[in-house]
Amino acid sequence: MRFARGGSSPLIRIPIISGGERKAGAVSVAVELAERRGRERRTTMESSAIRRTARVGRTWLANELRGWRVWEVAWLAACCAIICGLALYWNEGALGVVSAVCGVAYVVLAGKGKTSAFLFGVVNVLAYSWISYEARYFGETTLNLAYYLPAQFLGFYYWNRSMDAETGEARKRRASRRTVALGALAIGVGTAVYGEFLRRIGGAAPFADALTTVASVVAMAATIKTLVEQWAIWFTVNSVTIFLWARAFLNGEENAGATLVMWALYWANAVVMWVKWEIELRRAEKTGVFS
Repeated sequence: MRFARGGSSPLIRIPIISGGERKAGAVSVAVELAERRGRERRTTMESSAIRRTARVGRTWLANELRGWRVWEVAWLAACCAIICGLALYWNEGALGVVSAVCGVAYVVLAGKGKTSAFLFGVVNVLAYSWISYEARYFGETTLNLAYYLPAQFLGFYYWNRSMDAETGEARKRRASRRTVALGALAIGVGTAVYGEFLRRIGGAAPFADALTTVASVVAMAATIKTLVEQWAIWFTVNSVTIFLWARAFLNGEENAGATLVMWALYWANAVVMWVKWEIELRRAEKTGVFS
């Protein structure tokens, strides 16, 4: 250790910082400060996005739970209870139960005009497609995967855009005569053409299968547009489909029992919701106030 002259204190060497080093240090501090501010900004933005998402979710859930009548809740509960009870009695497979319960929840919620119907619809479509494939109803399988599945997302999007803020339900409409005529023509021609195709590839009950497929395409489009005429088409589709699954049930197909009951409940729901929508639309047409 070196000492300064005339004393015993050690000689302290003060490092000399060059101008370049000072600039480099300043740049380093500035970069670190910018990175810290960026992290804070990203954290703030993420927190804000989470709050907005939570707020939207709470609003959506509140709308889904709002406006239910006692008979509507009882109808939904009864349908699900019937499906589960009979499925357990018949020792149905889990896939059939999931498909049936979600399907019933979908049609009842759709009749109520709630967008949560389409969430149950996605699960129902996937499960029902596999069951239909195993039963060799290729038209039903194709319909569900190629059309119903993307239609669930379209329906969710369009219904959210047409929700009535007062009732918390999708606004109901009536189709024009031209639209009804075009829909009937499409069902007739489509059934003939597609039925012949299914017959050639060995499908079971090809023309009945084709009718349910083509009519369901038209009915789903009417559902997305919230047209009351959808229920008339669904009534027809469900009637024919009950016949198809009754055959499968009698032939001992797995999961056919719960699926048959599901379609029977679809049929009953179509009648109930057809009457409900007609009453609400006629009341709105008289008062001029549409929900």
